[in-house]
Amino acid sequence: MSVFMDLNLVYSPDSSRLQRLVETAAHLGYSTVAINYVYEPTAKKKQDIPAPTPIKDLIPELPIVQF
Repeated sequence: MSVFMDLNLVYSPDSSRLQRLVETAAHLGYSTVAINYVYEPTAKKKQDIPAPTPIKDLIPELPIVQF
């Protein structure tokens, strides 16, 4: 069985969609995924860059990848 790593997923504010994406990636054999969030400031003033959200706040239960 092949093992795939480092799949980049686009962030979605819909947590159930994000959960399905991660589960699908695990089912396909990915053991490591990155959830990418693009920060684009809308104002010209200097703004603080938001801190990363812990994965447990995005997805309550991560799927198990079996080899």
